[in-house]
Amino acid sequence: MSKLNSHIYRSFTSYQKQTYLKGESHVTYEQLGADVQALSVYFSSCAVQGERIVIVTTRDRILLTCFYAALLSGVTSVILDPKAPVVELSTLIEAADAKGIIADKDVLAALEDAGEKYDGFAFKLGVSETSVPVAKPSFRLFGRGSNDEATADPNDIDTAIKAHLGKNGDWPMAKVDDEEIAYILFTSGTTSRPKGVMISHRALYAQMQTFIRNYRMDNKSRVMNLLPFHHTDGLTQGGVMCLMCGATFVRPYKFSPHILPQMMQDMYKNAVTHLVTVPSVLALTKSLDESFDTSFDYPEFKFVISTAAHLDNSLWTQCEARFGMQIVNVYGLTETVCETMYCGPAEHDRRVGSVGRPIDSLARIVDEQGEEV
Repeated sequence: MSKLNSHIYRSFTSYQKQTYLKGESHVTYEQLGADVQALSVYFSSCAVQGERIVIVTTRDRILLTCFYAALLSGVTSVILDPKAPVVELSTLIEAADAKGIIADKDVLAALEDAGEKYDGFAFKLGVSETSVPVAKPSFRLFGRGSNDEATADPNDIDTAIKAHLGKNGDWPMAKVDDEEIAYILFTSGTTSRPKGVMISHRALYAQMQTFIRNYRMDNKSRVMNLLPFHHTDGLTQGGVMCLMCGATFVRPYKFSPHILPQMMQDMYKNAVTHLVTVPSVLALTKSLDESFDTSFDYPEFKFVISTAAHLDNSLWTQCEARFGMQIVNVYGLTETVCETMYCGPAEHDRRVGSVGRPIDSLARIVDEQGEEV
């Protein structure tokens, strides 16, 4: 078992009663663990260890369940944007060379209308808008009542999960090497041509250890991150980071500009300790009236983590002065899992206007010819 998978297993068994996800529903580590365990059994029955599967859904809990089950099963997840054009999705699915797909049903229908046949796939599971956790999700994931059993769709994720809940008292312990690929994310980088970035179990585990130590996280932390999961900033610096230290992942909705006031209120309501966001969202705070000036002024809050884009100096200093909080500016690439450079939170790492210094990584300063300076 990889170090990553061993740590994931310990989190599910050590923090059972603690809330993992505060989103469309509240999910404990025990509940999510039961779901992940059941889906791992399903993956094992499909004999997809060592293969790739595509995940394309807007449903946070479903995506995280699929992702963790895939990790523990030695399956590589290829996470795609559910809002991407059908032509783009078809191209990326073909490039992924996958053996299974879990996707929103409208996405599956659009792909099939475009001629996708899923040749060679071991399974195709659909996710519907009505796939919602029931009162006791540790017994069934997205829950169908007994009256639905006779008409249950075998190609529906609800059915696949429910059929394997409680089938195996032990966690499936797939033999997964640290160098095996954990996931693939597609990024255009600076070329506008999509390329698949493959991240190993070892690399993901190492990045999580850096996050937890540098961000001073533990099982009392509550992280709000509304960034999309098909980007590394949303996936790794959100749900995975929380799972690895027993923290709570606060994600009640997807971000859009009109919910900014609600987001600020929900941070206080949920005693959020870390906010992971992007400079464009910080810029939107300028439109908030003075009643929001104390939004970060509560004992539990530690700092904002600004990622994914350049943070302008004036925006940086204005936000810190107005809201009385610290911004930790970070920089990295999808190819390096997520972050490599950190400006804060430690004072000796902090210099406004910079991306800080490399932590657990190496950086070179070069000129336009690639020569070190």
